[in-house]
Amino acid sequence: MAQCFAFNKPVISSNLLAFRKLVKRSNSGCICKSNKEYIQGIIKILRDDDLYRTLQNNIKEYVQKYSAWTIIAQQHIKVYHSVVRIPYGRAKYVYWEEEK
Repeated sequence: MAQCFAFNKPVISSNLLAFRKLVKRSNSGCICKSNKEYIQGIIKILRDDDLYRTLQNNIKEYVQKYSAWTIIAQQHIKVYHSVVRIPYGRAKYVYWEEEK
């Protein structure tokens, strides 16, 4: 899915829970439970230009809101700050002395 999102392409995916949740949350494509549904989903997206553009716009908005590298970096920093106690007030960086 990351590749589809990176190239702003609608997703046709299997029914795995993680895929289902991401497609639903991003409204980026369709979930298929059978080979027939895969074929129907691909044909539907390729034939319906409005649907294709809508899914592309949904992907673009989702990536900008939740998956941009700046957002990922901010989330990592938040996790680090929740785990590591910064002894010097509101310092942005923590350095540990190397063991000898």
